[in-house]
Amino acid sequence: MSKRTLLLIVILTVITAGLLILAVSSQHEEAPQLANTSPSPTTAPATVILGLTQSTPATGGVKSVDLNVDSGASKVTGVQIELAYDPNVLTNVTVTPGAYIQNPVVLFNRVDQKNGRITFAEGVSPTGAESVGISGTGVAAVIKYSVSPGATGSTTTLHFLSKTVVTAEGVTTSVLKSTSDLTLPLK
Repeated sequence: MSKRTLLLIVILTVITAGLLILAVSSQHEEAPQLANTSPSPTTAPATVILGLTQSTPATGGVKSVDLNVDSGASKVTGVQIELAYDPNVLTNVTVTPGAYIQNPVVLFNRVDQKNGRITFAEGVSPTGAESVGISGTGVAAVIKYSVSPGATGSTTTLHFLSKTVVTAEGVTTSVLKSTSDLTLPLK
């Protein structure tokens, strides 16, 4: 073996031993901890109240009910209502957006006349001047209906279901505080 080959083997052995020592000694040092910089979701206290009020007289023809919103301290960006009613008593049920959200984007508008379920969701436009949350009170939707001629009893109820939610600016959870069902007179 030549001196040159022998010298190359010695140099490679020394480099390998040095790297091995360096690797073993760095395992004993603690790795630096990175700060938790991921944003945490914002939650806010529930402040929005939804209620129903009859907006036309209780006698004759087509009647209507207003879905009222009181935003409390929130800036409302969307409202989703889920209501139940007796389909044997209320007929021809329809839902239209109210004036609370200007130029709303209607996401759902389903009325199941057979099972007595209303699903309605609207939100602020994602672009333009209407893309900001809304504060205050107003009518988010109008529910129109007729009373079935064969209805028995003196009243019926529009009942909010658990899937009813309200969204607000900068908040990841529903800001719905409470709902108020409505008992409707049939006569």
